[in-house]
Amino acid sequence: DRAGIVNFDRLPKEDADRQMFRKLFHRLKSTFRAAMLQGLRWTNEQGKKLEFGETEYRILTARYEDLPSVKGGGRGTQRLPFSMDTDLSTMEIDKVDYDYLEARFRIVTMKDISRRDEKVEDAIRELESKMGLLTEIPQRYARRILADIKNGVLVPDGTKSLMQYIREYQERNIRESIHEFAEEFLLDEDKLYNLYTNHDGDVANSLKLKKIEDTVDDSRLISHYGGRLFGARVKFHRDIVNYIEGREADTPREDSDA
Repeated sequence: DRAGIVNFDRLPKEDADRQMFRKLFHRLKSTFRAAMLQGLRWTNEQGKKLEFGETEYRILTARYEDLPSVKGGGRGTQRLPFSMDTDLSTMEIDKVDYDYLEARFRIVTMKDISRRDEKVEDAIRELESKMGLLTEIPQRYARRILADIKNGVLVPDGTKSLMQYIREYQERNIRESIHEFAEEFLLDEDKLYNLYTNHDGDVANSLKLKKIEDTVDDSRLISHYGGRLFGARVKFHRDIVNYIEGREADTPREDSDA
């Protein structure tokens, strides 16, 4: 509440608050693990006496997964953008969340129901309130998809799942952003896209990044940053690393549509 976050749908901005959340969630998870071993279930008498339920616990788990890695210092590495299939299906708890969201989305995409039908509006509200079940990046696109449906920008045809729409929005958004970034410095667009979507580990020192930096147009660097070429290259290296590690191409664009 102090951080102004509703439904635990995102992490607090302050690092101190995030570290406190990390500490408290560890404690909560350990307590639940011990309680489960002693017979606690969400649906039994003990579980029903709790002040929050299984959905809230899963949302908190998703926020914990959103925390940047603490390994190696620096900015941390966010979940890679096209790993959603694995994230949402390899663990049973994620599969339940996936099925729950998809069931509500199917109501929204029914062809024989008006977009303003009460059932559809209820399903959209339910989806919006449970978006916290998704980790940060898929959640951004899911919110954009629902906004586009409500505004009439997207008319779903009933043949695609929510996850399929998320992947389509994400890939289009990343490609458009990378096109602009690459064009600014005359970079190889395909190589930058491949590094952005498939990087693993230390981006700053990767051979793939070095090959991309070797193709940068020097005159564009000086024009963009000013000063001498060496200093411009140092600034460019910093910015492209931040661009990739900070998942900056995953910021939804205002003109996103189906």
